[in-house]
Amino acid sequence: MVFRTCGECQIEMKILLVSHILGGFAGDSGQMWHTANGLINAGHEVDIFTTDGNPWFYDKAKKESYEKIRKKLLEANGKAVKIRNVNVYTVSCTSPKLGMYSRNTAKFAKENIKKYDIVYAIHWYNHPVMTFAKIAHEKKVPFILAAYASLMDPARSLNSRGKKILDFLYTKNMIKNTPGFHSVGELETNQYIKLGVKKEKIHHIDHGLVLEDFIIKNKSNIFEKININPKKDRYIIFVGRIDKKKGVDILINSFVEIEKNFDDVSLVIVGTGLPSYEIELKELVTKLNLKKVIFTGFVSEDEKLELLEAATLFITISHSDVHTIAAQEAMAMGVPIILSKASDWPEIDEYNAGVTIDIDVKSVEDAIKKMLDKNTNLSKYGENAKKLIEERFLIESLIPKYEKMFETVIERYDKNLS
Repeated sequence: MVFRTCGECQIEMKILLVSHILGGFAGDSGQMWHTANGLINAGHEVDIFTTDGNPWFYDKAKKESYEKIRKKLLEANGKAVKIRNVNVYTVSCTSPKLGMYSRNTAKFAKENIKKYDIVYAIHWYNHPVMTFAKIAHEKKVPFILAAYASLMDPARSLNSRGKKILDFLYTKNMIKNTPGFHSVGELETNQYIKLGVKKEKIHHIDHGLVLEDFIIKNKSNIFEKININPKKDRYIIFVGRIDKKKGVDILINSFVEIEKNFDDVSLVIVGTGLPSYEIELKELVTKLNLKKVIFTGFVSEDEKLELLEAATLFITISHSDVHTIAAQEAMAMGVPIILSKASDWPEIDEYNAGVTIDIDVKSVEDAIKKMLDKNTNLSKYGENAKKLIEERFLIESLIPKYEKMFETVIERYDKNLS
């Protein structure tokens, strides 16, 4: 491998990011863009590889939204296309339902992987990442996996039969052969170790945000749509994928007691997911005779920011998230947080930005009641939430850690080869 020096000590690297999905600034795909642009600004060459498939085949609203970015990928016809200032390479997707499977991913990897000093891949259990992990090992190119909680036990229990097969075919070899793992929290670090990853291979770097992304650019009519007056109505907000691991059913069950005791408070559930689970949750709301639970469905980025800005509380009772990005986004907007301890956010207690709780209905009820109490200074919690983001989770302060991780993995890998 040949590096071009950039300044006295900085090493300029050529980096390939591999992902099964592209998207906006939010969520895991947002981290990819922030990381790529941060590394480019620091003097490195960064490309992205993905397929031209639409991963949201089971979610009509997200599928339609994703078609906007997919159109650019299809028009590129296999050539690099510039998206968000990054060169993106694609191959044709054979089957989105089979983990974004593509017959051409292996061909692209074999022909191009040696051009890069290191490959950094996001998520596991998808065909592009699994393919690059295998070929990086064969071609002797350093590879880093950022699992982003996809290897956590609760996540692996979903479609467990299929994932057990993939574990047998791919995961065991990946753990043995991969020289670097990116962890976004202590729970994920512990899970890596539990799976057999050596501790010295694990690099803990938190998710990072760009504050400019949290400026509302276009006012919408979202509050008219959901019949809420943001100037006088109070509401608790959940934002995220409507998924069983997010504990939305626990949240709805806990809201029975809240609706009885706080007649001016609504619960706003923002996002989409598996239609069958959404139906199940709406039936639960009807069964419990709840009147103030609102499902917004899919919302735009500006609509989401407007909803967060006016929210009284943000809440997620996730069973397996690690430093959930939705909580970061809420705190960037100055919203106090209620979060499950399983979401691995000890900083929330450290900064007094909200409360972390156990995953059960009573714990959720008690936390909401505490935060809605007239003696609770919610504005102080909100100020602390913003302070936490600004001091610990801005991408510009995290990029040097990414550089150090890449350099360390490359150096160790070359040393082991020699």
